[in-house]
Amino acid sequence: MIPAAFDYVRAGSADEAISLLAEHGDEAKVLAGG
Repeated sequence: MIPAAFDYVRAGSADEAISLLAEHGDEAKVLAGG
């Protein structure tokens, strides 16, 4: 399977992550891992 195209944005802080989520609305997804 070929995954759908997506844009990856890395937030530098929690505040930036919240701002990015607000900016991109329902299309935004949080990815976490380690």
